[in-house]
Amino acid sequence: MLLRPVQSLQTRNLERIIKSGKIFVVSENSSTGINVQLDSISGFQYAIIKKFAERLNVAIEIAIINDLQECIEGLNKGKYDIIAKYIPTTVEWEDEVSFSEPLIISRQMLVQRMPERADEHFISTQYNLAGDTIHIPYNSPHKLRLQHLSDEIADTIYIVEMKDVTSEELVSFVSQGKIRYTICHEQLSRKLTRDYANIDASLPVSLSQPYSWAINN
Repeated sequence: MLLRPVQSLQTRNLERIIKSGKIFVVSENSSTGINVQLDSISGFQYAIIKKFAERLNVAIEIAIINDLQECIEGLNKGKYDIIAKYIPTTVEWEDEVSFSEPLIISRQMLVQRMPERADEHFISTQYNLAGDTIHIPYNSPHKLRLQHLSDEIADTIYIVEMKDVTSEELVSFVSQGKIRYTICHEQLSRKLTRDYANIDASLPVSLSQPYSWAINN
């Protein structure tokens, strides 16, 4: 059952979570996050958090929020106990959250349409992104990487942040030709290139890095 957590007055440690009988989780609605379809809930993150909750003998209350910064703010206000989504464990958030052991090691990949003609524009190196525009979810961790990449290639990469969309939805927009480029982690890109035959996700825009859940410090 999907429930939206009630705001707590303070952050909670494991002892308080067990005593309350509930764990408050925030994730995103996606096949690799927590996938909500009518009355059913599935997804890789859900499978893991369900096992964890069963081990603690607590119920799960879930909120679905795509905006990572909003998730972090809610975590530190006590609204949530865990952010159960893939978060790159970079130094930018070390002061705000603590990270779990890595769930995966992955790279961030550029997603674009396969060229239909030989003369059609296609990004084959990171340097080709100079002056181009990439769409990402609002407050996505991909923004930091793209800003660093822009510095590395010594040219501007224009970033458009879109509210209330997931990386999976943006990949579908690329497939439909609504936007030219987006970014997602490699495991997701592998799945989506099977779902959308006309997209390419072969160009990494980052090195391999760990992805983890987040809890309050």
